[in-house]
Amino acid sequence: MLHRKRPALASFFCPLLLLATLLLPAPSIAAGKLNELIHLEPFAFPEGRFLDREGTEYSIADWKGEVLVVNFWATWCPPCIKELPALKELDEAYGDKLRVVAISEDFKGFEDIDKLLARQEIEHPPFYLDDQMKMFIELKLQGLPNSFIIDQEGNAVIQVRGEIDWNGEKIKEVIDELLKDDQEKLDDT
Repeated sequence: MLHRKRPALASFFCPLLLLATLLLPAPSIAAGKLNELIHLEPFAFPEGRFLDREGTEYSIADWKGEVLVVNFWATWCPPCIKELPALKELDEAYGDKLRVVAISEDFKGFEDIDKLLARQEIEHPPFYLDDQMKMFIELKLQGLPNSFIIDQEGNAVIQVRGEIDWNGEKIKEVIDELLKDDQEKLDDT
């Protein structure tokens, strides 16, 4: 089990950095790209490092070969909290075919996360923690929630800035198409 102490400076500067990124205008948001699917030129999604509640370190590369929905959120973010039930339903609807990876940007660790999830009666998808905001910074995210759909090759193909209904038809079409491509590859072998 991995145990790390957070440097005192990180505890001070991470919240300031997050606040600064939330206050900066994002060009895509200004262009009407909030709360909708943004089709991306596929790019290799950073592997990143984040923790589960036992302190085990994970990376996006751990799930290469699977279709992923990677959701960045926080307990203090009302739109994030609002979309958690939809992420849970998405996880339930697709089961083992799709992996939903919910990565919290909370600074206090799983204490606040577990309280919120208990209140919301949400037990899955699995929740992870990026308490040093390394992935948030590496991806140059501006605001939460912020989500990506990752293909089997580890490429980001869709981004969603802001909350979205994860059970909407457009999302399901994209996911189903990626899963169909995956099944066709399996059938060809």
